[in-house]
Amino acid sequence: MSALIHVESTAADPVDFWIEDAVMRIGSSHACNLTIASADLDEQALTLRFKDGLYSVINRNRAVVRLGEAHLEPHATAPWQPGASLCVGSVTLTLLVEGDPSPSPRPSDKAVIEMYQRRAKEERVRLKEAAEEEQREHPVAGGDESAPQVAPRMQLLLGVGMMAAAAALLVGVVLVLLMPDGGAERLSWNHPKNLGTFLLQYSNQLPRDLASELQAANQAIELDNRDLARHRLDRLSLTLSRLDHDAPLEIVVGEKRVGYAVDLWRYINYFQTKYAAKR
Repeated sequence: MSALIHVESTAADPVDFWIEDAVMRIGSSHACNLTIASADLDEQALTLRFKDGLYSVINRNRAVVRLGEAHLEPHATAPWQPGASLCVGSVTLTLLVEGDPSPSPRPSDKAVIEMYQRRAKEERVRLKEAAEEEQREHPVAGGDESAPQVAPRMQLLLGVGMMAAAAALLVGVVLVLLMPDGGAERLSWNHPKNLGTFLLQYSNQLPRDLASELQAANQAIELDNRDLARHRLDRLSLTLSRLDHDAPLEIVVGEKRVGYAVDLWRYINYFQTKYAAKR
């Protein structure tokens, strides 16, 4: 369904670039499909190709680049597997694939978010049915010595399922980065990383559970605690998915009523990607 290149460098904030063409040039020149301002890249440093369901990359840089654990000499070609990182000096590019890896036009923010909200909702229904089936197979009877073992089993089933639903939702939300913004009544941000602190200034206008989850996630991010941040971002994404499905999420800024759901998805995705990339 989609393929992206996640770009990290010391000179700029991380960003995701949607792959729309079967042949794509990457370099420091503005003539390239993907332009990265870095002295480590030649004007056309790399060529990305998609053929027979697989991606490959040609090193057109003057220096050796690292692809995964291997080194790619100038003018050499190698397959680029999903999840593998390609390093050129201070620039790291990671190929991300969800579903069909073929290059494709970028959908709208709304279409992507609605699709993954629908998948998350279907997953929650499936988990509820699985929990009910578990209860039917292991009924809790009064005085039954096995009863204390049933609740942990159901909690584990629901817990694992909720994490899977959150992971699926977050993989989808990564697709909204670098897409065109829709509508004038939207918060406007050059970068999502400061959005959490800004929205908490309007916490009295946010749904109580959303404000609580956002504050918890923001605190973990400020502490730079990777595991805690990922856990709290998962919880925040599930809460946002539920609320965003029910009604438009808006706050009053000045004299305008503006929506913040898409921007909050970008905030979640930015930090989820950041902490997932750490080793």
